[in-house]
Amino acid sequence: MHIKGTRISVEIILRKLFHNISIDKILQDYS
Repeated sequence: MHIKGTRISVEIILRKLFHNISIDKILQDYS
């Protein structure tokens, strides 16, 4: 099982999904 590969793929998908949302705004909310 390629756990690292799967994790990277998930991170890429999440980045693409959250790219539409203002990442800076989210970071500011959690800051």
